[in-house]
Amino acid sequence: MAPTAPKKRPSIRAKSKSTTSTTTPTTSTLTRRRPSAVTSDKFISSKRDKRLIKSNSFVSRIEKTGSKKPLKRRRPSKKLVANLESLVDALPDVGEIEKGEVDTGERVKMTSLTSGRGLMKRRKKVEGRERERFGKNLGVLMAAGKGEGEGEKRVVASSTASRFKALRNWIGETMEKEKAFEGAE
Repeated sequence: MAPTAPKKRPSIRAKSKSTTSTTTPTTSTLTRRRPSAVTSDKFISSKRDKRLIKSNSFVSRIEKTGSKKPLKRRRPSKKLVANLESLVDALPDVGEIEKGEVDTGERVKMTSLTSGRGLMKRRKKVEGRERERFGKNLGVLMAAGKGEGEGEKRVVASSTASRFKALRNWIGETMEKEKAFEGAE
């Protein structure tokens, strides 16, 4: 995953300011709703006033949570810190690859059989079935290649060359050919 630019953290002063600035209904807001009410600095004890205080504090909490939440941005809109040069530096040089200094890895690992009980037995079964299937296919290919060139003198070639020839012959026999291209070999 590519690195992203760090976000700015709010200062301690900003944090303390946001916690102390909780809005509670003041006496002026209560008197606006009930102009006939006479209020003082003391706690309001009537049932109606308590109900107003509760509802106003609830409404202010709802309004505050909606406006304070930062917008969540999708991943592509985040700016990446890495640039093209740093990515190029992470890759090995072409000269090292040609010399063989970089380990490219010879075996392909089976990712579907990574962990669990009875893993080795399952892996052996799967590999055995794959080897058997590959052997059968190779036998079919070699049998198809031996049928051709009976009257000619055979030159002993490497095993890979004969396998590729058999593969080409088998593909040529099994592949669908367009009528317009049949005579153009």
